[in-house]
Amino acid sequence: MSSPHHNGAPPLSASDLSQAPDIDTLSGDRHYRAMFEAAGVGIARLTPLGYFIEVNQRFADITGRSRDGLIGLHYQDISHPDDAAGNLASMEGVLSGRQDRITREKRYVRPDGEVVHAMLNSVMLRDGNGRPVQMVSVIEDITERVRMQEALSSARAAERASKAKTEFLSRMSHELRTPLNAMLGFAQLLRVDPRNPLNEAQRQKVEHIEKAGAHLLAMMTDVLDLSRIEAGSLPMSIETLAVSKVLEETLALVSNQATEAGLKLVHHLPDEGVFLKADRVRLRQVLSNLLSNAIKYNRPGGQVMVETMALNEQVLITVSDSGQGMTPEQISHLFEPFNRLGAERTAIEGTGIGLVIVKRLLDLMQGRIEVSSTPGSGTSFRVWLPLARPLALDAESSELVTRSGFGALDESGSTQRTVLCLQRATGHQHGPGLPARFAVAGHAPG
Repeated sequence: MSSPHHNGAPPLSASDLSQAPDIDTLSGDRHYRAMFEAAGVGIARLTPLGYFIEVNQRFADITGRSRDGLIGLHYQDISHPDDAAGNLASMEGVLSGRQDRITREKRYVRPDGEVVHAMLNSVMLRDGNGRPVQMVSVIEDITERVRMQEALSSARAAERASKAKTEFLSRMSHELRTPLNAMLGFAQLLRVDPRNPLNEAQRQKVEHIEKAGAHLLAMMTDVLDLSRIEAGSLPMSIETLAVSKVLEETLALVSNQATEAGLKLVHHLPDEGVFLKADRVRLRQVLSNLLSNAIKYNRPGGQVMVETMALNEQVLITVSDSGQGMTPEQISHLFEPFNRLGAERTAIEGTGIGLVIVKRLLDLMQGRIEVSSTPGSGTSFRVWLPLARPLALDAESSELVTRSGFGALDESGSTQRTVLCLQRATGHQHGPGLPARFAVAGHAPG
C-alpha cells in the first residue's frame, strides 16, 4: 500500500510495515497491548516519516475513520490544512533530534468535513545507535473544551460590545435630549403664550412640531431602555406594591388619551388587600404601554378593559381591547424588535420595540406575558406577576417618578431659558421646574 509524497517523504512500502517492531517488542511488556486497546485516549504508532502503522480504536473514533483505513495514511492526510506547516516543523524537530517530543494542539478533519480539536503528545523512539525507529502519538479529544472556550470568548466580546453600545446610546441620548427638550419647550411656549396668540394654521404647525418631537423623544427612551436591558444595566428595585394603587396611577396617565380617542376605559380594580412584587416605575411602564397600545389600535367608539385577580400565588392583570385583533402569524412576530406587523404603513405612530421592552421587563421582574387575539374582535394581554403578602408591604414613596422629559432638567442655558419663558407666559413662578401640564411625555409605547 502506498501514499503520495508528503513534504518530500518517500511513500510507505510494505517492507516499512513488516520491519516495524511490534508493540510488545517495543514495550517489553505483554500487558502493554491490553492497555493500548483499552485506553481512553487515541494511541498510534507511525514510521519516522509519519505514516500510520497501527492505531487503537479510540484513535480511529476521534479521527472518524476505521482502524484499517488509517494504516498507510500519512498524518498530514487527516490533519487540517492550516496546521500543515506547524505539523512539519514539529516533525522535523524530533527527526533531527533538536527536540525529543511533540506537545501541541492540532486539528483533524474527519471524512464528513467535521473538524476535531485534539491535544497531541508524540515521542520518537530510537535504536541503540540513535536512529529514529518509529513514533508513538497519543491524542486527547478536546473539541468540547475548545468550543466552550470559544463560546466564552464570544460571550465576553458580546458583553463588551453591548456595554459599549449602551454607553454610546446613553451619551447620545443625553446629547440629543438637551436640544430636543428645548425645541419642545419653545414649541409649547409658542402655543400657550397669551401675549402672542397663534392663528389656527400656526397652532396646527406647532402641534406637528410637538407631536414629532415627542415621538422622537419616546423612541430614544425606548431604544436606550432596550439597550440597558440587553446589557443587564437597567436598575431594578423590586418591592411590594398594592395592585389597585399602581393601576390607579397608570390609568390616570392614559385617561386623556382614551378620551381624545373616543374610547371607553373600563376597569375593575382589586380591593386594597391585593399586593404584588415588582419595580414600581417599570410596572407602570409595562401597563402604560399595554393600555396605550389598546387605545391606539382600537376602533372608533370601542373600549379598553382592565381586570385583575389573584390566582395560585400570582397576580393576573388583563388588558383587553375591542380593536382589529391579530392573526396567529402576527402574534408569532409580536415580540420581535422593530417589527410593527404592518402598522408602519398606517398613521398610527410607534417604535416597534415597546412590547419587546414589556416582555424583557416582565422577565426581569419574574413575571410573564401572554396574548390572545381574534381578528376583528380585539386582543387581550395577560400579565402575570408574583403575589406578595400585605405584611411585606414596603413603605410607599409619594414621589411620582418622571422617567424623562423635563422631570430632570439639564444645566444647559437653552432648557433653562425655555422654562423661564414658559413660567412668565403662564404666570407661574415655581422655580426651576415646569408646571405639570407642560411636562413633555418621555415614554410612549411602541
